[in-house]
Amino acid sequence: MKTFRTLLSLFLICSLFLASCANGDGQTEHPEVVLAMIASEADDDMEEAVRFFNESQQEYTARLEYILIETENHGYTNEQFDAAVERLKISLVTGKSDYDALWLDDSLLWSLDVQDLADLGIFEDLGRWLDREGGLERGDFFDMVLTAFTLNDTLFSLPAKFSVKCLYGDPDLLGSRTEWTLREFLDFAREHPDMRLLNCVYPGLAIFDLYRASQIRFADTAQNGELVFQEKLLGDFLDFCKNCPSRQGEQGLFYADIDLDSAQQYRYIDTQPKCFLGYPSQNAQNGCMIIDDGSVSILSDADCKEGAWAFLEFLLLYRADERNTEKHFTSVRSAYPAIKDLFEKRMAEELYYQWARDENGEILKDESGEPLLKFLSVHDDFTYPPLTEEDVAFVRDFLLSARGAHLQIYAENEEARILMEEIVPYFEGEKTLEDTVETIKRRMMILYQEQS
Repeated sequence: MKTFRTLLSLFLICSLFLASCANGDGQTEHPEVVLAMIASEADDDMEEAVRFFNESQQEYTARLEYILIETENHGYTNEQFDAAVERLKISLVTGKSDYDALWLDDSLLWSLDVQDLADLGIFEDLGRWLDREGGLERGDFFDMVLTAFTLNDTLFSLPAKFSVKCLYGDPDLLGSRTEWTLREFLDFAREHPDMRLLNCVYPGLAIFDLYRASQIRFADTAQNGELVFQEKLLGDFLDFCKNCPSRQGEQGLFYADIDLDSAQQYRYIDTQPKCFLGYPSQNAQNGCMIIDDGSVSILSDADCKEGAWAFLEFLLLYRADERNTEKHFTSVRSAYPAIKDLFEKRMAEELYYQWARDENGEILKDESGEPLLKFLSVHDDFTYPPLTEEDVAFVRDFLLSARGAHLQIYAENEEARILMEEIVPYFEGEKTLEDTVETIKRRMMILYQEQS
């Protein structure tokens, strides 16, 4: 496994010898890599990254191209943002953009239907670039990152940093399972009718948390190729969501963030044994949820793919390496490098910079002669002790486990819109469960048949 320094050195050396992208007249002098991003104004951090890339090598020139949001007084409405997203979609689908790469942040993933774009072949498969010798390789990344960013067997984007969410509960109730289907989740809920699950205090939250987060599909293809709709599964799901507010008994299933803060909380405050498992999923796979901290995609029709890949490698290493860790130490410690060696570097820095140190790097002492922490973290009058290797191991072991993950994508596809439109009359008592299921089935089957 390469170290960060080896990776960065390799990039800087190899960038001088990468195959160049020819322009229209056959010249190969400084081909331009165009990275598109939606913004209301210039992004200083990304501009700095582009400048450093351009200064680090002489093979390519990177340039940011903004899809600008029309703003008033430095603010913008949802409608203005949606209009910018729509302009981006049209340029990508029609092939009329001049972009080589695309910056995807969480707000864009919220609105841009990347699944639909992946179906249309808009994204370059980054997996084939990772399979080449030299530079970043598959083994450099946490497996759950590669799984989450793969759609239709295409690794459509790569993040510099990411965070993970899952669920946890009592191992006496959940056993040792790490994944489950929606059917298994609903059976668990039926077996424990009073248990409060996921803190779903109103039906809409249950729909949001389970359906939209897990991206469940209520139709399966039988062995004969026929599409079969699962009325019973949908009915039980809607019944569970409607009755969530009545679950006021013992809490048995919680949301979990896999990070250093949670590691300490589970060690010192919430000390009960825990079974960590993913959200319900279609095939009891990839249940953990990845929250994207910003990723880069290369477009399949890019004019300069070699340059785009060189820039992507640089940007991933640049963004994940917090060059002034001491400066950023007070930032939220929940997003971690997607590259394993950089994760280890980051953890070592977290352990080092938590202490107040003199100009020689020696740890300062308080009035009692105890090592002096630079920052104190307090929760409900509890002061957290220093981070330890045990806290780091909690995060590392989870990220290195064989668990799969999916990307948190909120783009509302037609299937989600059908569900959200039809559940309101049922939740408000205006329609029966049977009628609601039948209506949803009819509309979704038409949609599935159109898509097949």
